[in-house]
Amino acid sequence: MSYCRTLCLVAAAIIGLAPATAAQARLPISAEAGVAFRFGIGGTYVNRAGAALDALLAARLRAVPAGTLIGALGANLQGAIMVAESCILLPEGGCVPEFPVLVSGGVLLGLERGIARGAAARLLAGPAYYRAPDGGSRALGLQARADLAGEALPHVAVVVSLRGDVLPRFRGERVAIGSVGLGLRIW
Repeated sequence: MSYCRTLCLVAAAIIGLAPATAAQARLPISAEAGVAFRFGIGGTYVNRAGAALDALLAARLRAVPAGTLIGALGANLQGAIMVAESCILLPEGGCVPEFPVLVSGGVLLGLERGIARGAAARLLAGPAYYRAPDGGSRALGLQARADLAGEALPHVAVVVSLRGDVLPRFRGERVAIGSVGLGLRIW
């Protein structure tokens, strides 16, 4: 839980200190895709490190005093990088399971603020739906995302992102996921 709180505070500080000039000239719709290193927290699992694929479709809704209001739809697929060959025994028998592969989709709302010519910071948060394809376990959770984007070519930006997901009840346990990603945004 402290990871998500720290992520939100850092992103809010970046957005709060940045001037609002660069984000105003951008087109109203953007799409981005990226890859991320992810790690799991909570629950009884092994192999918490993994990789993720992210996609985000965002719309600039309107200018507000703090920057530009953003609405977004996000999708994510995440899984383990390596699978353990050993078995850690549970007290009731059996092996501790791998951190689950998860597919998620979320609806996010937040702010974008220009920080320099061609660069912008975003802070987004909202509810998300998570599903483990192998066993069909499902859960609702909360996703928060902070990113910095710098224009590399006209209408193409490189994006560095931090994301935190909290699933209060996944397979009877509280699970959180953090990820650090790199991607491209097109608008």
